[in-house]
Amino acid sequence: MALPPIACSLSAAEYRERLAAISKVGGSSLINVEERPRHTVLHFRSSAKTRDELQTIVAQEAACCAFLDLSLGTSDEELVLRIAAPEEARPIVDGLVRSFRGGD
Repeated sequence: MALPPIACSLSAAEYRERLAAISKVGGSSLINVEERPRHTVLHFRSSAKTRDELQTIVAQEAACCAFLDLSLGTSDEELVLRIAAPEEARPIVDGLVRSFRGGD
């Protein structure tokens, strides 16, 4: 089975807007980031607002970047976002993580 192309369908303005939303939720709720060999796991403080924001981000990313595999779950009292992608897309995953951490 062929993998989807590693490309984002957002315009430059849409991309900046998305990264700003990601940075906002990360700035208010991100607790920890675990880098694993084939995926990254982000931990957030649990609240209904954060869950809604993360669910929106997961749905939006699925629509524009089909090569990303994002899943949102819970662990203990935290929300857990898992991001997996082909190795060639690692720079994109790293960029998302930087945005969650409030970087550019």
